[in-house]
Formats: sequence, structure tokens, C-alpha cells
Amino acid sequence: MKEIIGEGGLGVVRRAQRGEETGAVKYVHAGYDSGAFRAQFLKERTILRSLDHPAIARLLDGGVDEAGRPYFVMEYIEGRPWDEYLAQARPPLAERARLFTALVDALTYLHGRAVVHGDLKPSNVMITASGQVKLLDFGVARLLDSAGRPVESTFTRAMLTPGWASPEQTAGGACAALSDIYSLGLLLRHALNGETDADLSAIAAQAAREEPAERYATALALREDLEAYRQNRPVAARRGSRWYVARKFKRRHRAALALAAMLAATGAGLLIHRQRQQKRQQQLQTALRETVRPNDALTTLVTAAAANETLAPDAHGKLHTMLLLGFVRLREGRCEEVVAAVAGVPEAMKALPDQRSRDIARMRLSLLRGLRLPRPGRRIEAIDLLDEGFRLREQLGLTDAFSPALVHRLGSIAQSTFGAGAPDRGERMSRWAVTEALRSGEAREAGKIWLTMLRKLRQAGATARLDNSCQKPLPPGLTGVAEGAACICAGKAEPAPTAAAELQRALKEHQEEAAKAGQAGQQAEARHHMVQRLTLLEKLVEAEPDEPRWKAMLKRSRERLRRNGGEPPPP
Repeated sequence: MKEIIGEGGLGVVRRAQRGEETGAVKYVHAGYDSGAFRAQFLKERTILRSLDHPAIARLLDGGVDEAGRPYFVMEYIEGRPWDEYLAQARPPLAERARLFTALVDALTYLHGRAVVHGDLKPSNVMITASGQVKLLDFGVARLLDSAGRPVESTFTRAMLTPGWASPEQTAGGACAALSDIYSLGLLLRHALNGETDADLSAIAAQAAREEPAERYATALALREDLEAYRQNRPVAARRGSRWYVARKFKRRHRAALALAAMLAATGAGLLIHRQRQQKRQQQLQTALRETVRPNDALTTLVTAAAANETLAPDAHGKLHTMLLLGFVRLREGRCEEVVAAVAGVPEAMKALPDQRSRDIARMRLSLLRGLRLPRPGRRIEAIDLLDEGFRLREQLGLTDAFSPALVHRLGSIAQSTFGAGAPDRGERMSRWAVTEALRSGEAREAGKIWLTMLRKLRQAGATARLDNSCQKPLPPGLTGVAEGAACICAGKAEPAPTAAAELQRALKEHQEEAAKAGQAGQQAEARHHMVQRLTLLEKLVEAEPDEPRWKAMLKRSRERLRRNGGEPPPP
């Protein structure tokens, strides 16, 4: 055992040599090898054992010494701390951005495994001689539950590093993934060292916002902005003007723009190509507006593919167009045509240039297939696909918003999952459905799904799960369900539904019957239910004149009925 190379709040680290191999051995401080401190030390060792990332120091060994003190051995990192390296090496801005991106990659990996570091600072980030980033010291790290909250922790404010901890940590609050993002913003600001770079300064500022809700929602979102910066694309943190976006486009495509200027002399050929391109983009945008919300990440992908800007038309463009068509067919109730629409997706995924693009495509395909297969015989398969899709989406940090029709479909699948005798999966599916409904602006639908989930948990005898949901606050954004939820939790009769609620229930029944009749080829029966649905929508508009969605649905229903050969009743 050799000299001390590090010392923290819980332990001391010494350099050790065994043969030709050098390691870093960490022990609990003398006098702290008991109770909560020992538990936190063992938790650190457990967390490290589960990690395997090139930018995170590896755990080599662990155990208990002759005196009964726990220890573990890490790989020995030959390098310099973040601040020392930057001050001495003075790397160019592009290299600093690369190093910071590698650090963010490590945090993205950690958060994807439900681990928060909790103590990001220059001395815990080492840069090796080869320019590799290594993240150290998980002494105050903690695990997160499925809702992103810290599992029990011995963390105290005494363990904080002043100047690098987030405001919520300093105030004694829980340390979550957003706390790490705050510290990342400070590390990027430190790397800039006063140098003026509008994009990187904006990224650092958004990451280090005082209010957690104003920061990047995930480390992956921060990573995407960094990648945009490195590719000379607009960064979300700037929310730039049209002039800013145009300037970025010009820098990315100097050669292409010069060539376009030269070809412009030929006139006719370029004009025809442009007109076809615009028409294709308009067709895609029309389909998007009917299928997904404007903030759907798919909008960006398909628009870029249609404009032939940054995505290859033979890879991203064609693949995501196939997926889009699949979602359009699903929304229209033409489930059998979904299979044909996406038949080429698995093969096209192989042509994508990077793993992230393939993961995005796989996520969308899983969600699409899961939403298509809620039939009794394939219910478990549908749930497995949806599980995979939603978990991938959380890991990727995407914020797609489903259309109301798909939100309703997901809620129905969640409800049917309880019937499969799996209250745990039914609850998880319901919570996802509530999140999707709120993200899509369907607060009423979210409330209905939440109440149904509570009822199903009570019916299934899942007392512990029901109590857990009842004892916690309602998800942010849910309105008008507190009374009903309280009654279900207490085992009392729920309040009688309002007239509007009864109309919505009947509306849902006619919508489902119309879809069934359409799939069975019974067009007359389908039109009958569409007409009944139209009448109910008119009554809903009268019952709730301040609710804009009924008017929008009424307009769409009239147009759909006309397309299907039925004459709607007069308004």
C-alpha cells in the first residue's frame, strides 16, 4: 500500500501495487465504519459493480480486510483533474467541447441506469494523457426509483462541495438527475473560462438554471444540443431567430450552396426539382398534422428528410416515412395495413449510420406494433412491445406526443392489461398512458385513465400498489379527479358522473363500434355510429362551450363522415 491519492467525506484512497498492476484502494475513514456511513460505502461499491462505461473508472475488486473494514479497488487513473488539465494544456475550444461531451455521455449512461452521481466537480473528473475522460468518486451517489426519486440515502448537506452543488442540494432537498445536470452546466462554464461562444454559453446557462424545471430535462437532451453545436446545427438552448438558423444552415452547406448558385443558371431543371421537393414536404407535413402533435420529434426527422437537408433520403427519410405511414394507418383504424406500411423498416434500420438512429427507429416500431396488437390473443405480446418502446424512449430522452386517438387506444390497452392478471404491468401501462395524455394536452383523458387504474387496482386486490398511489400527490396536470380518487382510495362510492361525462362515455362507445364495423367491412353500420357520434359531439359543444376540443372534433367528424359517403346532420 502506498501514498494517499485522494480523500473524501466517507473514505480515503491509497495507491496500491500488485505485481505490474496498479490500483486505487478505498477504505472507510477510521471511526466511520459503522451505521449509515458504512451502509453508504457499501452502496457505493454496489453501484460501481453495476457500471461499465469507458468514461467511468472501473471497479476491480472488493472485500473486507483483517480488521473487518470494507474496501474496494478501482482502476488507477494516471491523469490530471478537469481544472488542472484545462489550465495547463489550454486545449482549443473544439477539444474542450469533445471532452465535455464525453463527460455528458457518462452521465447519460448513469441516469439511464437510474444512478445519480451527486458530486460532480473538477477533482472528480480526470483527463488521461491520451485525452480520455474518467469520472471518479461515487461516495454520495444514489439510486433512483421508477419515478426518478432517490431511493433511501445517507446523504447530508455536510457532504456537499460548495460552489458545485445544485441549489436544491444546498437547500437540503433531494438530489436527482437534474442536480447532476446543474453541475454539468457549471463544469462547461468553467471549461469556457470566459471565452465567448454564444452556443456553448447558452447550453451552459440552460443546464445551470436555478429552477430544476428550467434545465435540460435529461442528460440526453443536453447531449443532443452539444451534438448540434459540434455539427454546426442550431442548438435548442439558443431558441434562435430565423437569421440564426439560416446562418447555421449556410455554415453547414457552404459547398452545396455554392454549387446551387452555379446550377441556378440552368434554371428550369432546378426549379422543377424544387417544386417536387416542396410538394413532397407538404404531403408529409399534412400527414404529420393529422397524426402527431407539432412538438413530436418525428416532425423534425421527416421534415429534414423531405428537405434533403441533413438526413440521407435512402436511410432516415425513407425509414421514418414508412413509420409515419404506419402511424397514420393506425390512427385511421386500418390496422391490417400497418404491417404492409412498415414491412421494410427492419431492413432499412441496418442502413442507419449510428446506434442512436437505430434505437429511435426501433423505439417507434415497438410502440407502433404494441398499439396495433391489443387483441386478447396477442395482449401479452403487445404489452411487451409497449414496455420496450417506452423504456427506450425514456432512455433516449425523446418527448413525442401521441394524437388523441392513439392516447385513447393506449388507455384502452392499459385497462385491458389488468384483465390479464398483471396489476403491476397494468399500473405501469396506465401511468405511461396518463403521461402521454397530459403531454398531448388531453387532461380529461388522463384523469379518466388515472381513476380507472385506481379502480382496477382495488378490484385486483393490489392493496399495496393502491395505497402507494393514494398516498402520493396526483401527477402534475391532472384536474377534476381528486374527489373521485379520494372515494376510490377510501373504498366509498364515487360521485355521480356529470352530464358531460355521460356524453363522453357514450361518445367512446360509438367510436369503438364504428371502428369495429369499419374493420369488418360493414360500412353502413360504421356510418350509423359515426352519425350518432356526431350528434353526441354537438351536445358536448352545448354542454361545455368553453372546451375547444369538442368543436375541433366536431369539425373533423363532419369532414370524415362526408369522405365516407354519409351526409352529416345540419349544424
